[in-house]
Amino acid sequence: MSLQPVSGLSAVQSSGARLIVVSNRLPLTLCKTEDGWSTERSSGGLASAMNPLLRKGGGDWIGWAGTSVAGTSGEADEDAQKRSAILAQWAERERCYAVDLPEQVATGFYEGYANQTLWPVFHNFPSLLKFESKAWDAYVEANRIFCETVVQRYKPNDLVWIHDYHLMLLPQMLRDRLPDAAIGFFLHIPFPSSEIFPVLPRREELLEGLLGADLLAFQTHGHLQQFRAALLRVLGMESKIEQVAVGSRPVRLEALPIGIAPAEYTDLLTSDKTTAESSMPNGSRVTADARYCLPSTAWITRRALSSACMPTLICFDPHLRSRRKSS
Repeated sequence: MSLQPVSGLSAVQSSGARLIVVSNRLPLTLCKTEDGWSTERSSGGLASAMNPLLRKGGGDWIGWAGTSVAGTSGEADEDAQKRSAILAQWAERERCYAVDLPEQVATGFYEGYANQTLWPVFHNFPSLLKFESKAWDAYVEANRIFCETVVQRYKPNDLVWIHDYHLMLLPQMLRDRLPDAAIGFFLHIPFPSSEIFPVLPRREELLEGLLGADLLAFQTHGHLQQFRAALLRVLGMESKIEQVAVGSRPVRLEALPIGIAPAEYTDLLTSDKTTAESSMPNGSRVTADARYCLPSTAWITRRALSSACMPTLICFDPHLRSRRKSS
């Protein structure tokens, strides 16, 4: 059995597939103010890459709102109701669905295991690694809560696209709950060498969590090869350059560097007079040709929004489920 690319975003839409993006944070952030709560838009790289795709093809975005609420009575309860009302607006107007993490879980998950354990090791700074078992427990619990939210939103034929090191357990958790779901995972940070990865506490669980996906994508071929080396060294699993077999199920491996959607910026040349009349740093006038100065490695645009090709990450064969059941 092999995964077949679907040609074009229209093919995914016509198949009834819906894209569900899952990441630690949403493109919206909930901020506490003196007057209550306010919404701020994220300017991060993931939001810049994914927003054009979701606007064009539709879909849901699931992630943490960035805050947690403590207390269940009086003023705290009223505050929580206001917060819930804003999150409901996000869902209705923006199709952004907030995952509620208890305060202690959010702290241990994000500030603990994700950023004090995973981040240093994945960036080849093992000497900076800090590990606490309670932070690992919070990481597991946060991934479980994300899983419950995705399961609640999931419909048959949906394409679930998970992002980054905060959610490395989520693919297998979803596989256990949704055996026939099409699941992709994209790692936005480097994958460490097989000499460094084994120092990571709970490394086996992380690899097994990732292997719940149908496709694992990395920024570079080097990171992909280091993942393959870690599979062999830690789990004793051999793999091919493009896939690894998990029982009878193939997990595809790809290098898909992420970038921006150039049209989001070049359109300003015609829609915004100030931008069109501004000058480049060297004094030359901005023209339509400025688009060629933008990164050309934007696989979101080049491969996902192109009518010629949809990245394997979000274009699993719509008949994958029936093939899996018959295999």
